[in-house]
Amino acid sequence: MTPRRWLPIMFSGPMVLAILADLKTQTRRLAKPRHLRDDRLYVREGLKVMSIGHADALFYAADGAGVLPTGGFYPRDFKMPARRHVPSMHAPRWTTRAALEVVDVWSEKLLDISDEDVIAEGFESRDEMRALWKKFHGNGSWDLGPTVWVTGFMRLPDTVLPAARGKK
Repeated sequence: MTPRRWLPIMFSGPMVLAILADLKTQTRRLAKPRHLRDDRLYVREGLKVMSIGHADALFYAADGAGVLPTGGFYPRDFKMPARRHVPSMHAPRWTTRAALEVVDVWSEKLLDISDEDVIAEGFESRDEMRALWKKFHGNGSWDLGPTVWVTGFMRLPDTVLPAARGKK
């Protein structure tokens, strides 16, 4: 089946690293997602600009790896950001290093998460997941047990990363 469309999805640094290590196959969000089963997602992550000698270069904030576009050069129309940190929502599409295919989307109560799904979220324990959830959503947010939207996905081979040089 051909994918419906390519859409962006943002992840924090630790979650990007879990995806790259093939440890994360689910994500839970408070907002209903725009994506559907069979859609493909390109992962947006934070970047940082660092000076190397007399020039600036882009690096992934999650692990400090250098951003090396296809062909080894930044797109001609790319302008190096003036700020030193580029939030994931502003990362150019060509910096994507992980592509995902949506295998399922459903809703459930956050506190109904199984131990197996905690692992699929990329965490070693429920306590670890709870701590990161509270960091992003506030101290009492876990205990409220909100309804969340769950996206199950599989990581695609690097050869299917979306070609989008110079596009956002």
